[in-house]
Amino acid sequence: MYVFKRQLSRQMSWEDNQPIKKLCIQNSISSFEDLSNELLYDVLDYFDLSEIFYSFHQLNQRIQNVIFNSRLPLKCQRVETFDQLFDKFCRQMIIPNRHRILSLRLSNHFQCMKFFNIHPIDPSFEHLQSLTLHETTYNDILSLLPTLISLSKLTSLTISLPYLDIDPNEIYQRILQLPVLKYNKLSISRSILEDMNFNFSQQQISSIEYLIINHLCTAHHLNEILLCTPKLRHLTCTNLYQVHRNSSINLLHLKSLSIPVCYLPFEEFKVLIQNVGYHVETLRFQFSSDLMYFDAKRWNTLIQQSMPNLRQFYLKYSDKITDMFQYKTYHSNLHRFISLFWIYKGWSYHIDMDFKHCLSITINYSIEWSRSRETISELTIHNCHFDNLNPCLTNYFECLTSSAKITHLNIEFQQFSLNILLELIQWLTQLKSICVQLPILNSIYSLTQQQIQTIQSIAQTNRIIKLQTKHFIDLNLLELFLHLCSQIQTLDIECQDENQLQTFLRLILTKKSLSLTSLCFRLSQADENIVEHLRISLSQEHCTIQRIQNQIFIRWL
Repeated sequence: MYVFKRQLSRQMSWEDNQPIKKLCIQNSISSFEDLSNELLYDVLDYFDLSEIFYSFHQLNQRIQNVIFNSRLPLKCQRVETFDQLFDKFCRQMIIPNRHRILSLRLSNHFQCMKFFNIHPIDPSFEHLQSLTLHETTYNDILSLLPTLISLSKLTSLTISLPYLDIDPNEIYQRILQLPVLKYNKLSISRSILEDMNFNFSQQQISSIEYLIINHLCTAHHLNEILLCTPKLRHLTCTNLYQVHRNSSINLLHLKSLSIPVCYLPFEEFKVLIQNVGYHVETLRFQFSSDLMYFDAKRWNTLIQQSMPNLRQFYLKYSDKITDMFQYKTYHSNLHRFISLFWIYKGWSYHIDMDFKHCLSITINYSIEWSRSRETISELTIHNCHFDNLNPCLTNYFECLTSSAKITHLNIEFQQFSLNILLELIQWLTQLKSICVQLPILNSIYSLTQQQIQTIQSIAQTNRIIKLQTKHFIDLNLLELFLHLCSQIQTLDIECQDENQLQTFLRLILTKKSLSLTSLCFRLSQADENIVEHLRISLSQEHCTIQRIQNQIFIRWL
């Protein structure tokens, strides 16, 4: 009996696969067909069944025997064929080898319909572990699910339906009966919204650990499913709506909860978390309208009482600014998200604005966990193409100044505006770092008297200690930045070439008033020759020089 070798990782390179490489060299193998059966099995293990079909099917009798007369496990995940070719692929490859298939994916309605007409998924798929069906029909799923109960190795099931005009109660009833299922995702593009009434017994306890409910769902519907899935570890419910009835649930294994769109009022969400949140370590959540979600004190209480194990927290809310800025209560409460409670957890808040459309500016507010545990309050601006801030935006940033103590600014210019940059730095008085992304090589050729006065004023008062530029700047603009950020300690610049790098370095070394401790040059052609040239240029400086890929770091001792 053929003994399976360990499966090779798809990420393993030819250089890493030393046994195969060594054997091929020793035996001077000149063609693929000359490989031993053992090596052919290893090679074919990298391929999807459809790739084997296109590349090796009927190549010669020996390859045919290796494909069909072995126990090599097969994966069928990338089937992109249509019409008669798909029919041929099913009859010549899938059906004869169905007892060896580990995973099967049918990627559209045509494939599902055609395949079910040729052969059902029945107990003959005895090694099937993963099944994915896209754009199938409600009736086909109801017919299929009872037969899947007999598949003792089926641990993953993914189903997508284009439309469903009745509730998915019956589908979930049958999915929950699958004996060894660990992962389930049910997607419905368009569906109705109503509660489900499950008729389950205490013996109908599902083994599911990863559950994705990718359709409209009421909290009661979710509640009923959770009663059947006590082993659940990761839950995603993409569109959660209002609850009608509650019951107590204790999910001892639930570690991750994700709700990309939640329409529950905060008080009803609170009930859900009190039921399922005690063991949750990761929460991803976006709310739609109830601004009570932006009350940091309510979150403090809820997390401390009902989610004591929460480590990674991601909260998101989207808003818009039109031609008139409307002050809302949450604007004055943003500072509460930088209390000691949030700092200790390593959770920072971010404000993301898109200036692409002048009449309607989208603002995304988010609370995010940082792996580095560096707590910051960050403002990011995309597609900035104004020359000056309009009155509406001025009012908004004035509000931020008093409430949201922004410490880091990312700004992406479509066309550089010094006025915008100066206005933002003036409004955001708590700034400690700034990243400026420019579209093309930019320069400042002349400054107005008012700009000069503004720069001198800002240079004396701002607290910016980190500056990064993305895309290329010239010497004049760099000198302006250095004058503007007079307290800078860390500087990160993108350069075109070594000549520009050396020019920038000479300018920086003339600024004796700077307190630079770290300097990074980024250039695509960075190499050790440039590092050696820098060592010569900096021979009188007490510093270290290190290159990491395309970045060269200079650190003063």
